[in-house]
Amino acid sequence: MRIPRSPAHSNLALLLGALLGVGLVFGWAGPAHAQDADGQSTESQPSASQENTGPVPLISVIPGPAVPPGGPPPSTGEKPPLPDLYSQPVGPFTMYMDVIATGPSAYGLFTAPGCVLDGVFKRGMKLVWRFEVYDMATGRRVTDRDGATVSISLPDGSQIPARFDQRAPPGEAAPDSPWTWVAVWNIPPDYPLGPVEYAVNVSTSDGRSAALRPATWGSVYPQIVD
Repeated sequence: MRIPRSPAHSNLALLLGALLGVGLVFGWAGPAHAQDADGQSTESQPSASQENTGPVPLISVIPGPAVPPGGPPPSTGEKPPLPDLYSQPVGPFTMYMDVIATGPSAYGLFTAPGCVLDGVFKRGMKLVWRFEVYDMATGRRVTDRDGATVSISLPDGSQIPARFDQRAPPGEAAPDSPWTWVAVWNIPPDYPLGPVEYAVNVSTSDGRSAALRPATWGSVYPQIVD
């Protein structure tokens, strides 16, 4: 048995059909997301690989308990005696060291942010030492123009030669670009984790030599993390 349609139903069907046709012509695809039978959103979500396409920061800021400003309070009472090291003369050489994270490395990894001072490095990154060496006897900087040679020695026994160069991209050095010793290390992917207790080896044309270390405590050495 057929149920007769009223003119209102016919007009409504014609209106819906016209709207659907307009939507198809102009490419209307409906809402950006819908819901399935369980009421859960069926909108496509980016995969883990899509979400993590950007660089991963080495340093993060997380909330924690607030502490009073001004740092630790001054110590009171009699101070302990200093080790003999602090009363011994410094020399024959000393240095000023910058340890920089940059990229890309030989393993195809970039550092973000790049070309900044850093103390924590991941395997596969490029680590750059930029430093000045001072001759305590003359009070002058040590350069390759005087016949000096400088290298970095690592705990595994490998040696990284340093060159005396301007701090600028090749061919783009300005007249006032600073000159420093520079050594580049591409950290192997299987390098041991922990501090890299390196030394700076200096040899001058007059036969003097020394192995310089950045400080007397291990926390200032670059830290290799996984």
